[in-house]
Amino acid sequence: MLSKEYHADPRMSQSKLKLILDGVEEFKYAIDNPKKPSDSQNLGSAVHVLILEPHRADVIATVPKFDGNSREGKIFKLMMQGWGPDYFPVTEKKVKKQEKGRFYEVDSQEKDFIFEMGSKYAKVLTNPKDYLILTEEEHEQAKRMAEAAFKNDDTRHILSASRHFEKVHHFNYKDIDFKCQLDTQGHMFIADLKTTTVKNNDYEILRAMRKYRYLFQAACYSNVFGCNSYYILFVRSEPPYAVFPIKLSQERIDEGRFEFDKACDDYNYCLKHNPNFIANNELREI
Repeated sequence: MLSKEYHADPRMSQSKLKLILDGVEEFKYAIDNPKKPSDSQNLGSAVHVLILEPHRADVIATVPKFDGNSREGKIFKLMMQGWGPDYFPVTEKKVKKQEKGRFYEVDSQEKDFIFEMGSKYAKVLTNPKDYLILTEEEHEQAKRMAEAAFKNDDTRHILSASRHFEKVHHFNYKDIDFKCQLDTQGHMFIADLKTTTVKNNDYEILRAMRKYRYLFQAACYSNVFGCNSYYILFVRSEPPYAVFPIKLSQERIDEGRFEFDKACDDYNYCLKHNPNFIANNELREI
């Protein structure tokens, strides 16, 4: 789970830089419009905590799951956005009025629901950014995934041989100041934990590593220090929660380094010749 301090650090990260390979407009848009964590990302972060930092498990908070189209679902969503009881005036009229950012009318039973939820989930509703928020079902799923990881002999061995977890590093490469947070580090190895829906098939695994640019990430992280081995520990997010640790070959690391070097060169070129990252894609034949 990345800290607020990490997000606030202006240094470049591999997750941002890799987007320039899809075009300078994709890179610029992502920088200007950072995405909020999705539900699947929260689940992945929770699995990371349970496996790599179990002493911080209290950062995971559970909330009930409501139908998003129901009245209760809409009310609870507004509460999660920070709106308190005063935002929900009571009316006995059949037609309830609402005005975004000003009020959302409810009946007396719904008001009781608001007070009940407010009392039960006060800490989360008051400081939602301090928690990884999951439904009860997602929390159980995360625990099952963590249990599966520790049952896998090689994964457990790699984790037990690790000396550092979620450690932040800074380094400079091609005159670019980078930050990275490594999942696990041991003596001359790096391991990266990935939650996935990919099945345990070499062809599918390699395709996923290329699609999501895990090889790019491996090349970037390998620059932190000279490591002999780079592992990706895959944990499936679907039953039966299969776990398959993968060691990247030098060929795969070199493949990622080619992309990483190109991204660095493209970024440096833009800084010098196109500082506003304005796209002007040329006609090409495919």
